[in-house]
Amino acid sequence: MLIVIATIALMAGLWLPKLAKAEARVSRINCVSNLKQIGLAARMFSNDHQDEFPWRVTAAEGGALESVSTGDPTLQYLTMTNELTSAKVLACPNETNVTRATNFAYLSRTNISYFLCLESDESQPQTLLSGDRNITGGAYSNRLYYLSKQSGQAGWGTNIHGLLGNVGLSDGSAQQVLASGLSSQLQMMTNEAVRLLVP
Repeated sequence: MLIVIATIALMAGLWLPKLAKAEARVSRINCVSNLKQIGLAARMFSNDHQDEFPWRVTAAEGGALESVSTGDPTLQYLTMTNELTSAKVLACPNETNVTRATNFAYLSRTNISYFLCLESDESQPQTLLSGDRNITGGAYSNRLYYLSKQSGQAGWGTNIHGLLGNVGLSDGSAQQVLASGLSSQLQMMTNEAVRLLVP
């Protein structure tokens, strides 16, 4: 009986760390999937609005240009509700500080895990569109988060995916990147100062 118990304990000790790693990997994959859905929603919105994302379209024309100065991405996401499948895709499964919204009626920045990049451009498909909100290396000014593309300081806090982060691009794709990959993405931006709406 002791041999059976010892064998079970040994097997559990070997498999539990692997299960934890697999669970973290599934969460990262779900996060990348969320960013793909956001990217596709933004592209579908732009297709209906002269190839412009919501932050470049006035409220009178269905966008949320006027709300950019608040620094809150909520209204930007609300303009894309027809294209987004669910409000739940705006929350990363790994982030414990965000409550998943069950519908768009009560959406606020406390339900959102992903920043939006105001310099994204549909005509430049590899430009940064969105990503995990635990981005580092920049500074706030007038409620917007600014990153310098030349500084090489951009990175990720360790509180969501460790030293990794997920980004969505203007072509609707999404990927997981290290700080070096994030810096490479920033190099593709046309503006020196990259402005983000961080929830």
